[in-house]
Amino acid sequence: MTNSRSNHAVHRLCTVIHRCLHPFTELKKISSTPENGKKLLISLSQILREIRRLIDDHDTELQEQSSICSSFESHSAEHECLVNIVSSLVSLLNTDDKYAQHLLGNIFLVISEFLLACGDSWDKLVHLLCVSFEFGLRNVLQPSFNGVEDSKCIPANLGLILNDFTWNGVAGIIRVLRGILKHLKEEEDAELVVVVSDLLSTSLSEIPWDVLNGVQNDTSTDVRASSNDGDIEVKTLLVGNLVQLLCSLVGLIGSAEVEAGSIDKNTILHKICDLVPNLVRWCLAEDRSFIHSRIRGYFQHKFLMLMIRLSFHMKLDCSVLLLWLKLLHEYFQDLLSRPLSVVQCGQDDALEGSPFISSLHDEEICHLSLCHLQRQTVFLFVRCCVSLIGPRYPSDLTIAGKRKSSLFDSNSSIIDNNFGTNKGLCEFYEWLQGKVPLDIFSKNQMYLEKCNEFTTSFITLYMREDDMLFEVLLQMLSLSSWAETMLSKDGRSFDNEEDILFHISNLFNPLLVFLVFLAELQYDHQLLLDYLISKDTGSKCAEYLLRCLRTICASWDQFLQLLVGKTRLCQNDCQKSCKRTRTFLEDSCAEQIPVPLHCGHAVSFEQNEKEFQPGSKVFRNCSIRIQDAKACLRSLKNALKKLHQKKLFPYNPEVLIRCITRFEVLCDQNV
Repeated sequence: MTNSRSNHAVHRLCTVIHRCLHPFTELKKISSTPENGKKLLISLSQILREIRRLIDDHDTELQEQSSICSSFESHSAEHECLVNIVSSLVSLLNTDDKYAQHLLGNIFLVISEFLLACGDSWDKLVHLLCVSFEFGLRNVLQPSFNGVEDSKCIPANLGLILNDFTWNGVAGIIRVLRGILKHLKEEEDAELVVVVSDLLSTSLSEIPWDVLNGVQNDTSTDVRASSNDGDIEVKTLLVGNLVQLLCSLVGLIGSAEVEAGSIDKNTILHKICDLVPNLVRWCLAEDRSFIHSRIRGYFQHKFLMLMIRLSFHMKLDCSVLLLWLKLLHEYFQDLLSRPLSVVQCGQDDALEGSPFISSLHDEEICHLSLCHLQRQTVFLFVRCCVSLIGPRYPSDLTIAGKRKSSLFDSNSSIIDNNFGTNKGLCEFYEWLQGKVPLDIFSKNQMYLEKCNEFTTSFITLYMREDDMLFEVLLQMLSLSSWAETMLSKDGRSFDNEEDILFHISNLFNPLLVFLVFLAELQYDHQLLLDYLISKDTGSKCAEYLLRCLRTICASWDQFLQLLVGKTRLCQNDCQKSCKRTRTFLEDSCAEQIPVPLHCGHAVSFEQNEKEFQPGSKVFRNCSIRIQDAKACLRSLKNALKKLHQKKLFPYNPEVLIRCITRFEVLCDQNV
């Protein structure tokens, strides 16, 4: 029954498309006159309406037979008709009419949706599109390529069309494939993900990507394209569409719950990872001055997104991490060097992505874009450094020559056990040195203030980016934990290691970060609950809360010392500005970061026994901070219990509830 429905579906599509597009089988007829162009748009709109009507009626038995496809009951006839459909539509993608391109993309999407609903021909459609993408791109990259004629996997009529393919046509195919991937993300069907991933992986591995380096100079004399297609901006559009496709593919592979062994994720992701350097060079090189600044910003955004997603879904070896740091310095250095203090997360920043953003001036929009790009750049940089510094498998530390990159010289193929760690530390230290004056004596009050400003700015930078926030917080935990472990060991071998680890342990102290995190949330337990329930952030938020609460409970005396130090800093700030109101004063104190744990100004109970007596101002302010944190976490615990009792919480929160209870007990004992 399924095959019969599939046959009828393809048969009906073939009938509709042949009837509407028969006058436009040759591309030359489309661009000959404006009148033909209008007729094409009308025909495409008609096809789109009819296929949507078929989707609405897909449960109805399709009994009619067409004189065009009278022998359509066989499998071969079904395949032939599907080839005719793809060939007719693909040939029109060569047009430079943007409206026609848009309609053709929508037609392919509704065809994909229709075939998914009616039968098993969907994978054949995707296969034909991937073949068109592969051989079409190879043709425009290498005009002398004769693979279309020699290949047995390409039907003759489709092969003739691909021989005349243009940059516009390939860009159109890429947009169609990306649209299908985005639709699959909504379907959440792992089997479909396996199909499209395997097909795209095969196509990506067959394309000669090295040729792209020659194309960027536009020096080829035998490029088979019209004058418009040969324009460098059209080629840039194609590369931009390709980066969008790769981002969607990586996101789809990472989010889909695919059974083990059904798809080799690492193979596909490594193929995409190998494409990153050439694509970055093509789009962001200095000689790409013709690219508008906003388009360049968009390219930066997409490349950062692509690399961040790859880092989430695959284990990057040392050579890739070093290469990405090199790319960040070469093409994103302005964002990496941008001061964190310029970030203002107020009303304007909350409008990012809002329809009301049109009311902002160009300068304000540019500021929002720069803030977002800065978040991505700093996130990827820190992630690369942490991955290099942190523990890795032995195989990641020895030989990187198996997957060499053109941006590395031959001397960098062998990486010893300490090279990656040293490089990560040096890179991270140099970046921190540009944000905090680490050469200032640690007992200097200015050092403390700069550390406080940096940590606050760093966390605030990500407070409105849910997908990055907890990844950043967990990275800060990993950094601090690693620094503490290394400081406690003897026989250290790194140059200036003690200074580097000292500053890392101060700037990313988990106790301090947790206090700032709660203060930035304004102690709103509902926000924490939303994070925990969210499909995107739930597991990361739970992991962060568990690790932080366990650390705080195991280091309770140090936690109280930090509260004392914070209160003293707040009082010093109050003395400098006596005109502040009480409300503003309390908010300002709540957002300040306590003194770092290893800092020379850390406050001990012996030195401040009188200040921390019940009834003192320091005690009262510390008590307020503890009570705020306890009330927030207690409300969260009660909400978790209620949801868990009603079986509405997505996982078992008992472990988190016990950690919160332990925190409450310690609060009651000391305040």
